Amino acid sequence: MRALIWTCCVLLLVCGCRFKGEASPPPSSAATPTITSSSTVTTHVAWVPQPVQMRIYPTTRFILLNETGSRDAKKVVLEARIEFLDEMQDPVKGAGTFSFELVDVPNLINRSLDVRLYQWDHIELLSLEHQQKYYDQISRGYMFRLDLTDNTDSDEDRVEERRTMVRVHFKPANGPRLEAELIVPTNW
Repeated sequence: MRALIWTCCVLLLVCGCRFKGEASPPPSSAATPTITSSSTVTTHVAWVPQPVQMRIYPTTRFILLNETGSRDAKKVVLEARIEFLDEMQDPVKGAGTFSFELVDVPNLINRSLDVRLYQWDHIELLSLEHQQKYYDQISRGYMFRLDLTDNTDSDEDRVEERRTMVRVHFKPANGPRLEAELIVPTNW
């Protein structure tokens, strides 16, 4: 029996299988030099996770809040939840600047009829304090509560009666700009 187990282990090692915890070469995008014992420099490429895609959670919705933040008042807020994904489609954190738009979408086919109802520009996500303020560890994404009372041309009835879409633009500290949009449910 022991001989069979040893034979299986040898076959696994010969075939290129590795035990859990053994280092394997990571996917690559940045080179890291390493000095070997013979004093020659070899280059290993290190992959750095960074946002390459942005997704708006389907739980993005309108809510009612009071001044203390509890949900028993008449202040309308758009609660937008955003998730960044890396090249492996795993959630990651990011640093950069957000811009949000709430758009009235009367016709999904003819997008030239879209009318902007609200806009929130330059919401920074650059410091540790910003990360702590907006990042939600449970959903592994960012939550923004965007006040709808700042715009004097719009009111709660307009938002509730119309088909609206939230558009999110994110300019990372380094890398390409990311964009996403989602129709916001009004059944609140």
